[in-house]
Amino acid sequence: MDREPLALFPLQVDTWYAGKPQALTAEIEAVLAADDYISVSFRSPEHLAPVNLFIAYYDKQTEGAGIHSPEVCIPADGWEMSTIQRRDIELEKAATKAITPTVPVNRAVIQKGLNKQVVYYWFEARGRMLTNDYVAKAYTLFDGVTMGRTDGALVRLLTAVRPGETEDAAEERLRAFLDSSIDILPQFIPGAQ
Repeated sequence: MDREPLALFPLQVDTWYAGKPQALTAEIEAVLAADDYISVSFRSPEHLAPVNLFIAYYDKQTEGAGIHSPEVCIPADGWEMSTIQRRDIELEKAATKAITPTVPVNRAVIQKGLNKQVVYYWFEARGRMLTNDYVAKAYTLFDGVTMGRTDGALVRLLTAVRPGETEDAAEERLRAFLDSSIDILPQFIPGAQ
């Protein structure tokens, strides 16, 4: 099960350019307990605001370490989830490649005071994109027995809703970045090999 470390994630993805990766605090790293992670914002001249990419990867999810759902972590930082729903996102560029043109995500809107963000997140489970953390945990147990693998990841994209901007306009940035980056993820998150 070969994978590249997330530190090697490309600094350019189509028209998106990465800023400096952001390190988590020691306390958050300890709670996260991921084997590898990246938090980096990408900007594109075609879009008004950046998109933050966060990936937490776990080699084994059996010894107390495992994926933490954003439904638990986001409110802990003072943000409130105003909406959350599962969506199938249609992609344009991916349809021309060997990747499914529709991907499932959890789409959330979070708010802290007057600040709003739109979030996409999902769980990567050995070749599966899952939106339910309980289903992801069930597959981890099943795959641990049948495949001898319990690796997995949480992938989260978020962008701010700028003043005067609609949530739909902000979401279009997430969709554009997702469309540009989806085919890169298997280098860093192993599929069903």
